Amino acid sequence: MGALPPTMQPMYAYHNHARALHAVTFLLVLLFILIQVAKSRQDAYEVIDVDPLVPVVKTSQKETSVHGSDYLREFAERHSLTQNISWYSQRIRVAPEAPQRFPTTNIKRAFADKEFQNIRWDDESFDMYPKGDANDLPVTTSILPGAVDASDLLFGISTTYKRLTNANDSLIMDWQRWLTNGHGKSNGATVVVTLYRATSGEAWEIYEKLQAFGIDATVVPLEKKRDKPSRYLDLVTVLMDVNEALTEQEHGKKYFGLLDDDIFLPTPGQLTQRLSKFDASSPYYIGLPSERPDWSVENDTAVTHGGGAIFLTSPGALLVSHLPCRPEEGFTGNHTKWDSILHDCVTTHTDLSLHVLPSFYSPTDALYNIQAATYDLGVSPLTLRHYKSRHRFDPSQGHAVTSVCGEACFLQRFRFADDWVLVNGYSLTHYCAGSEVVPMEADADLQGAMQYGQEAEIPLGEGIVLHDSTEDKEVVTWRGTRNVWLLLDSVVGEKGEVWQVYVKRRGGSGFMDGEEEGEDGDGDHLDSISDRSRTNLRCPSQFVKPRSPPPRLPRNLEKHLPIPLLLPGLHNPRPPKPLLNQPPHRHIPLAHRSAHPLKLQPALGDPPKPPLDGQPHRLGREPPAPIPRIDHDAHVADPDPPPVLSVLVDAAVPAEPDDRSLLLLLLPPPPRRSLVPADITNMNDD
Repeated sequence: MGALPPTMQPMYAYHNHARALHAVTFLLVLLFILIQVAKSRQDAYEVIDVDPLVPVVKTSQKETSVHGSDYLREFAERHSLTQNISWYSQRIRVAPEAPQRFPTTNIKRAFADKEFQNIRWDDESFDMYPKGDANDLPVTTSILPGAVDASDLLFGISTTYKRLTNANDSLIMDWQRWLTNGHGKSNGATVVVTLYRATSGEAWEIYEKLQAFGIDATVVPLEKKRDKPSRYLDLVTVLMDVNEALTEQEHGKKYFGLLDDDIFLPTPGQLTQRLSKFDASSPYYIGLPSERPDWSVENDTAVTHGGGAIFLTSPGALLVSHLPCRPEEGFTGNHTKWDSILHDCVTTHTDLSLHVLPSFYSPTDALYNIQAATYDLGVSPLTLRHYKSRHRFDPSQGHAVTSVCGEACFLQRFRFADDWVLVNGYSLTHYCAGSEVVPMEADADLQGAMQYGQEAEIPLGEGIVLHDSTEDKEVVTWRGTRNVWLLLDSVVGEKGEVWQVYVKRRGGSGFMDGEEEGEDGDGDHLDSISDRSRTNLRCPSQFVKPRSPPPRLPRNLEKHLPIPLLLPGLHNPRPPKPLLNQPPHRHIPLAHRSAHPLKLQPALGDPPKPPLDGQPHRLGREPPAPIPRIDHDAHVADPDPPPVLSVLVDAAVPAEPDDRSLLLLLLPPPPRRSLVPADITNMNDD
């Protein structure tokens, strides 16, 4: 062939330039895609890592040296304690030799065997380590956080970015206690967190925090406006989708938990054991109410909707996901409690029963528990709910002790010979004039307002199946005044020991869980170390009154008695019993009036009297106004107690930390040995 005409030569140059332009364009597009991918890693909103075996490791407990003033200085400054403080420390060693967990473990040795020590927290020569031998406390052998296998559990929580980042991520630190092994690794459980009105960047930040704490988590942002009930109903479907992905990786779950964000599960080992009794291949609907406020009385029956902690088996979740629980017009009015809406939907459209695993409160001890301080019952709970708003309690601090003595020792109650009571991880209480422990029994004789045609048990509502634990419950009653030190801080030492710091608050009488101001004392406050230098751990002898019967007053003074329930039978010719204090009634509906009320013998010579403390005669009736209080010599407290024993608190005003601290050092268990039976006994032995 001959040469191409000159007019055809530019076409080759055009094609060469086009190829070069296409190559450059492809490279630019590829570079743009790579940049977007890199940027999306910063703004991603979806969690990819759902493998519970590959968490980011981080030390879960703060470890510091406690043999000097460094910790004491940091502690005092953090809690605004005065420079001069009065300090008392006690060394305790747990002995895992108790046959079971008793509601009250009675120790025949005294707790306070020395006086407070006046120190300055900036004194570098001060050694915090308690001197002398350790006191052995018997505990039952229970699972440690590092041995818990919660791989069958999948949790769903709906919350907000603001709540999770509030107070230095305190909620996440609480979750860490029951979602990890205590050493920065997951305990096998997985949690799905939906963040309401969160950006993808905020969701990614929360995901990284959860991973850094050792929590296996999936985080999903919810940008659309969704009410809380709808978010939890949607969570059921989300949990099923996540479980399907986990099943493909051979990490499938058996039990799905829907939880409020401030639910704390202090005993995950016990929880998995209790849930395992429900066949995971069958549909089950399970609720875990914590306290009395998680129950209500409807039609003379006890009803709960689960207390913000609901568990479903996989078939149960599948059934619930297909129910028409959400009205077409959406939720209106007061429909804000997702557990209540879910309960109504399940009972309306299915025949599933609500199986209830209670913690502190059960309808079987209805009237007793109305008066009991919840966390002081000595119960090993499955759930804590609203622990900060109800009790101003930091569970992650108190729960640290489980790393030493296992799940069962958390909130375990020990009563010493000198009327000191330790609720492990929560409080230390000194009953100045003595105390007694009363078993909570459904067939026990009820006193005061509780004896007028009432029973100690409320019938259950329709469709509720109660799986009560076999754990006994006991209430502490006392005479005179009590002083309460609450847990303020805990720290893990260099050798794995746990230090607990309990502080008595200025302006705080120690009345807790519904108690009211004015029960004891005259309201003196302690503001200086000089006022406190004349006090000690034991009540002054002039305060300890003989255990004599209460005064017998004329009838015209009866209506002015400050605490009528505590002074029963004033005109009873029989010798009356000594006064016993109990926290006052909460004004809530009591048990139904039984068709067969308890047969109680009235006092000789006394006609039946109505209740004196303002309790209603029937359910649903509002109680009358409280009886006005006046001061007179018949008051149950000492009219002029020493200031250290008579500090009062107004529940409406936050109390300030006082500068009297009690410190307990709990050491790992010693080699197994036999304790002398004469040294340690249990209340159940009586």
